[in-house]
Amino acid sequence: MIASNTKTPKRVLSPSSEIYGNSAKIAEIEVEEQNVIEKIQIGTSTLETKEDVIQMIDFVQESIQKILLKTARECHKIIIKKELILQNWN
Repeated sequence: MIASNTKTPKRVLSPSSEIYGNSAKIAEIEVEEQNVIEKIQIGTSTLETKEDVIQMIDFVQESIQKILLKTARECHKIIIKKELILQNWN
Protein backbone atom coordinates (compact mmCIF):
# COMPACT_ATOMS: atom_id res chain seq x y z
CA MET A 1 0.00 0.00 0.00
CA ILE A 2 1.33 3.44 -0.94
CA ALA A 3 1.12 6.21 1.63
CA SER A 4 -1.27 8.94 0.59
CA ASN A 5 1.06 11.75 1.67
CA THR A 6 3.88 10.89 -0.75
CA LYS A 7 4.51 13.49 -3.42
CA THR A 8 5.80 12.97 -6.91
CA PRO A 9 8.99 14.98 -7.41
CA LYS A 10 8.77 17.81 -9.91
CA ARG A 11 10.48 17.14 -13.20
CA VAL A 12 13.28 19.62 -13.81
CA LEU A 13 14.28 20.06 -17.42
CA SER A 14 17.87 20.71 -18.27
CA PRO A 15 18.87 22.23 -21.61
CA SER A 16 19.87 18.76 -22.81
CA SER A 17 16.47 17.29 -21.96
CA GLU A 18 14.81 20.24 -23.69
CA ILE A 19 16.84 19.48 -26.80
CA TYR A 20 15.93 15.79 -26.55
CA GLY A 21 12.24 16.72 -26.30
CA ASN A 22 12.56 18.87 -29.41
CA SER A 23 14.34 16.06 -31.24
CA ALA A 24 11.49 13.72 -30.35
CA LYS A 25 8.94 16.18 -31.74
CA ILE A 26 10.95 16.57 -34.94
CA ALA A 27 11.15 12.78 -35.22
CA GLU A 28 7.35 12.60 -34.88
CA ILE A 29 6.99 15.08 -37.72
CA GLU A 30 9.42 13.05 -39.86
CA VAL A 31 7.39 9.88 -39.22
CA GLU A 32 4.22 11.71 -40.19
CA GLU A 33 5.91 12.93 -43.39
CA GLN A 34 6.94 9.34 -44.21
CA ASN A 35 3.39 8.11 -43.60
CA VAL A 36 2.04 10.74 -46.00
CA ILE A 37 4.61 9.77 -48.63
CA GLU A 38 3.62 6.10 -48.32
CA LYS A 39 -0.08 6.95 -48.63
CA ILE A 40 0.67 9.02 -51.73
CA GLN A 41 2.69 6.18 -53.28
CA ILE A 42 -0.08 3.68 -52.59
CA GLY A 43 -2.82 6.10 -53.68
CA THR A 44 -1.21 7.12 -56.96
CA SER A 45 -1.22 3.53 -58.17
CA THR A 46 -5.03 3.45 -57.93
CA LEU A 47 -5.85 6.78 -59.56
CA GLU A 48 -8.31 6.15 -62.38
CA THR A 49 -10.60 9.15 -62.64
CA LYS A 50 -10.34 12.91 -62.50
CA GLU A 51 -12.08 12.79 -59.08
CA ASP A 52 -9.42 10.36 -57.79
CA VAL A 53 -6.70 12.79 -58.86
CA ILE A 54 -8.48 15.74 -57.24
CA GLN A 55 -8.92 13.81 -53.97
CA MET A 56 -5.24 12.85 -53.98
CA ILE A 57 -4.15 16.45 -54.61
CA ASP A 58 -6.43 17.68 -51.80
CA PHE A 59 -5.02 15.01 -49.47
CA VAL A 60 -1.44 15.98 -50.31
CA GLN A 61 -2.18 19.68 -49.84
CA GLU A 62 -3.87 19.17 -46.46
CA SER A 63 -1.10 16.84 -45.27
CA ILE A 64 1.63 19.28 -46.26
CA GLN A 65 -0.19 22.16 -44.54
CA LYS A 66 -0.52 20.14 -41.31
CA ILE A 67 3.15 19.11 -41.37
CA LEU A 68 4.30 22.67 -42.07
CA LEU A 69 2.15 24.00 -39.23
CA LYS A 70 3.56 21.45 -36.79
CA THR A 71 7.10 22.17 -37.97
CA ALA A 72 6.59 25.93 -37.62
CA ARG A 73 5.25 25.48 -34.07
CA GLU A 74 8.21 23.33 -33.07
CA CYS A 75 10.69 25.77 -34.63
CA HIS A 76 9.06 28.63 -32.73
CA LYS A 77 9.30 26.68 -29.46
CA ILE A 78 12.97 25.93 -30.12
CA ILE A 79 13.73 29.60 -30.80
CA ILE A 80 12.01 30.69 -27.57
CA LYS A 81 13.84 28.01 -25.53
CA LYS A 82 17.15 29.02 -27.10
CA GLU A 83 16.53 32.65 -26.16
CA LEU A 84 15.68 31.67 -22.58
CA ILE A 85 18.79 29.51 -22.29
CA LEU A 86 20.96 32.33 -23.63
CA GLN A 87 19.36 34.86 -21.26
CA ASN A 88 19.96 32.59 -18.28
CA TRP A 89 23.52 31.85 -19.38
CA ASN A 90 24.74 35.34 -18.48
